[in-house]
Amino acid sequence: MSLFGKNRITTDGIDGDEMLSDDVEMETDLTEDEIDPADDGGSHKKKGKKKKGGFKKVLAVIACLVLVWFVIGIFVGPTDRQCREKVEDFQYACNSLSANALLDCMHPTIATRAKLAIMAAGVMTDTRPDDWLPQLVSYMGSGIGSITQGTDLDLIDVFRQMKLTVRSVGLPGRTRRVRCKLTVGEFSQDVYIYFRKSRGTTYIRKISLVH
Repeated sequence: MSLFGKNRITTDGIDGDEMLSDDVEMETDLTEDEIDPADDGGSHKKKGKKKKGGFKKVLAVIACLVLVWFVIGIFVGPTDRQCREKVEDFQYACNSLSANALLDCMHPTIATRAKLAIMAAGVMTDTRPDDWLPQLVSYMGSGIGSITQGTDLDLIDVFRQMKLTVRSVGLPGRTRRVRCKLTVGEFSQDVYIYFRKSRGTTYIRKISLVH
């Protein structure tokens, strides 16, 4: 009986070890089943979809901002017609060498600074253009003042003979850029004229050369 019992106990122990090993194998199999490469790939796809969805949202936000910018430009910024009319007014003011007409074309903040500079120099705008024109031009930007550099053109002759032809009007916005061809005799140079509204009126903000 004792030998049979021992043999039985030994047999049961072996069976138990085999059962434990089988359980471990089953757990291992379950773990391997849980870590399914196909499922992992699916999670990557979901992440990819999330990234694409976020990118679309960013594009939608950008599109809305662009739309708002256009709306603001249309209702707040200078129109195409207003810019073209101001170009004509500016050309007339230049050709007539009228300081007051030129100042009326400039944005109020620029015009105020120019007036103060002219007054500080002890010059009156109703005197000869030689006295006040250089002061005024320095506040218009680098466009017109630098045209005479490297040429035989005189600043007064440039203003008297200047012709401005609108080539293109930029996109709507608070500030609108217009490209013009500036012609003085046989000399020509493209310039950018920047326009901005103040209290409903369109003014020239600055002038720069097209390089």
